[in-house]
Amino acid sequence: MRVLIISLMMILSTAYLSLAVEGQDYSEALKSYQMKNYTKAIETLDQVISKNPTPSAYYLKGYALYKLQRNNEAQWNFKEAFFLDPEFNVDQFLKKVYEKDKSIKNKLRKNK
Repeated sequence: MRVLIISLMMILSTAYLSLAVEGQDYSEALKSYQMKNYTKAIETLDQVISKNPTPSAYYLKGYALYKLQRNNEAQWNFKEAFFLDPEFNVDQFLKKVYEKDKSIKNKLRKNK
């Protein structure tokens, strides 16, 4: 019984560590995007997507590609985000991406 509990704890801690690293990678990609280093953001998001494809990772990658005028690739990533989650909330996503940018915050307030 002890061996089973210890094994289960090891598996859960490994899974938690894996999720923490993926979250860290996503945060790094988000920071790169916010600093307008779109190429770095795309590279990091590719790593995130290879581990855990999420709508927000695809959508952020789509925006980074769009900023680099790689529109066909951007469009594919936007579609992939909505394929994974047809009810993906773009407004919530954009608030998170631009939470530190005052000009975007003002635009979001005016649209309400």
